[in-house]
This record gives sequence, C-alpha cells and structure tokens, in this order.
Amino acid sequence: MKQFLHSYRLFLIVAALCTLSAFWLLGVRIGVEQTQRQVDVVVSYEDVCALSDASGIPVQDWLTQLADAGARELLVTPAELSDPDIVRAAQDAGLGTAQAGGLAQGGTYFFAARYDTLAAAGQTDTEPLAQAQVLDALRESGSTLVLIEDRNQTGCVLPDGYSLDGYTGSMVKGFWLNQTFRARYQTLGYSGAEEIVNMLYRAVVDRGMTVLWLTPLTDAAGETVAQPAVYTQLLQDLAQRIAPAGYQYGAITGIPAKTVSPVLLMLCGIGVFAAAIVLLGVFVSLRARWLRVLLFALGCAESVGGALLAPALQSTALALLAAIVFPCLAVAVLAAMLRESVQTRPGIGRYIGMTALGTGCCYIGAILSGSEYLLVLRLFRGVKLSQLAVYAVAMVLLAMALLHTRGCSVRTDLETLRQENSRHWRRKLLCLLVILAAVGTVYILRTGDGMLSVSVSEQRARNWLERVLLFRPRTKEFLIAYPAIAAAYCCAAHRSRLTAWLFGVFGAIGFASVANTFCHIRAHFLVSLLRTGIGLVLGLVLGAIVLLILRACWPIPSGSTQTKE
Repeated sequence: MKQFLHSYRLFLIVAALCTLSAFWLLGVRIGVEQTQRQVDVVVSYEDVCALSDASGIPVQDWLTQLADAGARELLVTPAELSDPDIVRAAQDAGLGTAQAGGLAQGGTYFFAARYDTLAAAGQTDTEPLAQAQVLDALRESGSTLVLIEDRNQTGCVLPDGYSLDGYTGSMVKGFWLNQTFRARYQTLGYSGAEEIVNMLYRAVVDRGMTVLWLTPLTDAAGETVAQPAVYTQLLQDLAQRIAPAGYQYGAITGIPAKTVSPVLLMLCGIGVFAAAIVLLGVFVSLRARWLRVLLFALGCAESVGGALLAPALQSTALALLAAIVFPCLAVAVLAAMLRESVQTRPGIGRYIGMTALGTGCCYIGAILSGSEYLLVLRLFRGVKLSQLAVYAVAMVLLAMALLHTRGCSVRTDLETLRQENSRHWRRKLLCLLVILAAVGTVYILRTGDGMLSVSVSEQRARNWLERVLLFRPRTKEFLIAYPAIAAAYCCAAHRSRLTAWLFGVFGAIGFASVANTFCHIRAHFLVSLLRTGIGLVLGLVLGAIVLLILRACWPIPSGSTQTKE
C-alpha cells in the first residue's frame, strides 16, 4: 500500500491542497449556521381561539401563559392584523405579530395560516395572490420568509405555481406541527408530550429549524388537549433540551441568498477528480504517466467548464462523486490492511482511511454550502445512489484483496475457497448469502421513508441516546460497521478470508453512512461533525470489546506471523 500511495503522491497532494478551498467555503457556511441559534415559537390566533373554546379559558389568558412559557409571536391573517383588539391582546401578553398571507408588511411572514390546504388555496381562502406581487412586497418590506418543511422532510411547502428561484430576500426554515405530529401526545408509553418535545428537538438540532409553529395537540381519541399546563410544560422542557446544544428562544436571523463561488467550486472539483484518479488506479493500472496527466487534464477542464457554465449541476455532480470516491478510498485502505497485515490491532492504515473519509466529508459539506441547500430549496438526490455504489465497490475491492490470488482465474479462486471451507461449505455459503440478503433488505426498507417502521422500543432507545449524547450517532456506524471492522481484523489474523470479507463489507456500511451524513445538508455542518465523532468513539469502544472477546475465545495460532504496516 505504501508503494501505491507513493506512486500517486502528486494527486494526493493536489487533493489535499484543494481542501483549502473547501475549508474556506465551510468557514462561510459555519458562520451562517452559527447565526441560526435563536428559536422563534409561533402560535396562530385561530389555534388559540380553538384552545379557548375547548377549555373555556379566555384567549388573553392562553396568550399570556404561552408567552410566559417561551412563545414569541402570534400568527395572524391580514384581516386579524387589521383588528386592533387582536393586536392589543398580543401586545398585552408580550407577543409580537407574524403575518400569514397577504402582502408582507415587515417582520416574520408565512405563506398561509394553514399549510394542510396551502397547495390548493394559495395565500387566501379564495384567489391566490400573484407570485411577483407577494415576493416584491416581501423584498421591499424586509420581511423574513418562513419556509415550512414538508411532510417527508425533503423540501419546503410552496403555493401552487410558486418558485423562489432568483429570490434574494431573507429566509429561514420552519417546522409546522401538522395533524400527524400533534397526535403523538401520550404515545410510545409516555405520560405527556415527551415525544412531541423529542420531535421539536430534532427539528431544531438535527434539521436547523429556527421557527416552530405550535398547534393544538390531540389525544388518542382525537380530542383536543386543552390544558394550558401541557403546553407550558412542553415549551419549558424544549428550552431545557435545546440549551445544552447551544440554542435558545429568541429573535431569528434570516439566511441571506448565497451561492458558491465559481472559483472555489472549480478548485473543489480539481481536488475531487484528483482523488478519483487515485481510486481508479486501484482497479486499473495507470503506470503510463501520460495517461494520468490526460485524465487529470480532463478533470480540470470539466471542473472549470462546469463551475462557469452550469454551477448548480456541477455542485450536484461533484457532491455525488465525492460521496462515492472518498468512502471507496477508505474501503481500499481497509482492504489493503486486511490483505497485507495479519495483526489484530489497527495500524496506521486505519488513520489514512479515516483521513480520506474526513476529507471527503469536508468536500461534500463545502460543495453543498449554497443557501438553496441550507434552506432545503434544493435537495441532494444522490444519497441512495452513492450508498449502493460504495457497497458494490466495497464488495469488489475486498474480494480482490482477500479472495483473489494474483495470477489465478476466478474459477481457481472459487475452488481454493471451497477447499478452505470444505467442511459444510454449502451451508457456509448459504448462510453468507442469507446474511447479505437480510442486511440488504433491512437497509433498503429502513432507508429514508422506507416501509419498515421503527419499533417503539427502538424509538425510545433513540430518544434516550439523544438526551444523553445531544447528537445521536447513526446506529449503522457505531453498532454495526466499526465492530464489524474489528471482527474483520480478527478473521484476517486467522486467515479466515471469506468471513473477513463479509465483515469488511459490513464495515463499508459505516464509511458510506459517514459520507451520507454530510449529504443531508439540512443539518448544520458542526452537528454532523459531532455526530460522526461520537459514533466513531462509541464504535472504537465497541470494536475494542469485540476484539477482546474474539481474542479470548479464538486465540491466534502460535505459528502465525505478526507484521507491522
């Protein structure tokens, strides 16, 4: 492996130097994200009236208690905003006013007072206002537009026919407690609104929402929960939950329209293509210097042309390429270590692999740092494709390193494996295929909005991890991938090549997961970084435990030689 890295040292140096442009973009992005630490809790006048009717408690008392608990603004329609009694009631309670629909007059603005009928009604209950008229009023008044997250958490809800392309006004992300979410009162075995607090916490910390639109909760029977103490306790609990993560209730700051500099995007592209050439050299011999120079020149030309002519498309393509190349480089390092070393403790190669993976995460976070991604106006669509590509490449790389003998045909390799596993080899092969099929099926069903839902016990375990660690690491990383890598080292030490290959493939799940954490651009970069770091620490601890157990139960034969990489 050292010889290979030395032969491609110039490309590695280029990839490392180009990360300086990525760091610059990340610095700008982190600066913007650090302004999103204030959370604005909004309640609509319509909902407060509904709570008042259900409880018999005056509207003014509801407004006062909600304001005391942390609510900051009362959402009103243009007709309600023109009513002096409603405005006075909000002022007496210490609430500001946010506008829902109509032409913006300054402050916080929502497209509608109800987002379950927004697509059908537009900004009013009759005829929708023209897009140009609404956006011009927003821009001229200096209002902050709140973009409400859609049900699938894959974008924002806009009125029919609306587009924010070219809009340069201030915007923030908001979370609306819709009918499904508000019905999670006293669910998962909780006695109150704990699960709703958990959802709001994830909206703020995991997805960067700075506006929370609180709506009336409903119980299992579908009845409105109309006790003020429930809502005040909910807001107080949420304030306590988000405070350790650096968030608090307060006035929001809008995210300005910002695009990635073409020059910096160009440099990032050159760095990613340099890393791609190194990965290509793992599969295909690129001994001819002219061929490497030609490939690098083509990569540079594409980076320049794409950044200048089609920057939006270039950002998506480069992020996808980085999400595939750098995890695959980490897998290549792992495969080389398993092949070249029979030691059970990690060598320097593991750090090289994690460095490559970390570099890729920086590139992805920098390339997708435009405001259209931060506001989820655009979504990176290559998450699943990059995951499947990494898994496929990992199977091939690990097979080349562990199951293939240089100079032998595939048929000869299979015959050698059969002889090594001659005892019950059919059962072993069947078990291997069943395990791979089971893991793949569960992964597909659990990815995104898959068909396989999370159990009550698992969801409560996730909630517990969030409360203890603040940023919950991905289960597939610390509980599956990193311990599997430790098991792969142990199997390699015992020259159990097929088992080492299987555990190595499971370890590749973690590399793909880490890269894809940064592809979910809705989360702040530092949050993704902390989540990845926590997962790595937990995974190393569990991996060390796995190694200790395996070495105790499965000692290395005394005749095995130990090599140091």
